[in-house]
Amino acid sequence: MQSVYALNNLPFWSEEAIEQRAFLAQRFHSRLEAKVRERNRAWLFERIEAPMLIPRELLNLEYSDDALFTIAPRMSSLRLAFAQAMAAESNWYARLSAKNEQLPPLNERVRKLIRDASTDDHLASTLPAWLDVWVKAWAQESRMLPVELVLRPETTPAPYAWMSKRLELQASLPPYCCWQLNKSFRREQDQPTKHMRLKEFWQQEFQMLYTSDSHEDWHAFVVEPVRDIIAELTRCPTRIVVSDRLPAYSVLTIDIEVWNSEKWMEICSISKRLDFPASYVLSKKADTTREALVCEVATSPDRQYYCLERWQEAWTTLNASTELQAEYKDHAWRDALVSNAKAAEARTAWKMR
Repeated sequence: MQSVYALNNLPFWSEEAIEQRAFLAQRFHSRLEAKVRERNRAWLFERIEAPMLIPRELLNLEYSDDALFTIAPRMSSLRLAFAQAMAAESNWYARLSAKNEQLPPLNERVRKLIRDASTDDHLASTLPAWLDVWVKAWAQESRMLPVELVLRPETTPAPYAWMSKRLELQASLPPYCCWQLNKSFRREQDQPTKHMRLKEFWQQEFQMLYTSDSHEDWHAFVVEPVRDIIAELTRCPTRIVVSDRLPAYSVLTIDIEVWNSEKWMEICSISKRLDFPASYVLSKKADTTREALVCEVATSPDRQYYCLERWQEAWTTLNASTELQAEYKDHAWRDALVSNAKAAEARTAWKMR
């Protein structure tokens, strides 16, 4: 990783680093799938690849516009269509004003400008930008407003959409894992690259779908195997902690942290999620339904590579510090575990919000 641009959080990757990162991702997948299928051969793992662009409406509401890279809709064609529609309707101003009290008033000169623009493409494209609130209000009412697209800040919505469709078609039934290795994009704070809060980064996520009546708590099961995989791949001191940042969609999140000679860095998170959009999964018995739960395993090949490059220094600094050695232990994460039954209750409450 090298900072070539005079900007933080946008590193370049050499061919050697790219190959190493790809190996880490491949190894993580193969080890995780082997461990899960060793426990239950019924698990099906399927990889997908989704577009980098995603409709804004599909994202978690916790993402603010300031955190997103937005693809602004082209307004020129909408402005012309707006002007033509308004020219064909005599009472458009009164009607839209009554429906949208927040719209700024338009004097007769501006309304004449809109009428004139209805027959002139160039004039329509040069309508003042502040009029776009009127254009968007009309487009929304007419269902002509373009879908707002963003560069995805996370990879979860795509496998959720994929799994929901597969369940609808009865093409894949639990236990089923949909996983992907894709880039995500966020407007992270401008920090030195060493903090690995990158604006463009790789995510490897596994959405493990199972039912609440499963005899195995898969969230609890995968924690230690994942920690062992991370320790193997990074060669660094590794520990299990209960996350201090519990997302609204999760009833419990456990993090795998690595000491990289400078800090304990979160490398992987394991969440028992409540927000899978399909309410129920049909069982083999026609008269019964079962609640769907998702165990999400999310890791960063970028961060794995960053820590692997520093494994010798990591052990040297840890062995030289009694304070760090005291921190090098798993937290009491088992005390925080939530049973499948409790998670199903929490999911029901979450859906009723």
